[in-house]
Amino acid sequence: MADVIPKSAKIGNVTDFFDDLGGHSLIAAQLVSKLRKESPEGSVLKSIGLEAIYQHRTAETIVASFGGSSGSEKCPQSIAAMGDHGEVSKRKYILCGIAQVPALFFFFLVEAISILVPYLVFFFALREFGLAYAILITYSVFVGILLAGRP
Repeated sequence: MADVIPKSAKIGNVTDFFDDLGGHSLIAAQLVSKLRKESPEGSVLKSIGLEAIYQHRTAETIVASFGGSSGSEKCPQSIAAMGDHGEVSKRKYILCGIAQVPALFFFFLVEAISILVPYLVFFFALREFGLAYAILITYSVFVGILLAGRP
């Protein structure tokens, strides 16, 4: 698990996955995938889901949610098994892709603005103030855009 969990040296029965081990959604997904692939056949860990990681958070409470420590126990119904999903028609799949196009155009537009604005500012500042001030103003705008985009 050391290749999945950043602070794996601290793992214990009551170690919280998110608070103590530095886990997050991507690591949780990787952990579930690794447990499903590498657990022995018949183990309850073959059918563990992300829900177990989010709801129970410690090894002790995850085991308790399965009803004990034996690998022969059955997985609770609230945890989805692999491949447990509904089929999607090809039409719905294509419509979902088309529905995402406007959002993609919006995000591309936002990125294009952050790239093009400094060039436009330079063009207009060069005509109005000269080269030295145009460079200074453009640099300021560029840095301002970068700082404004930070969370």
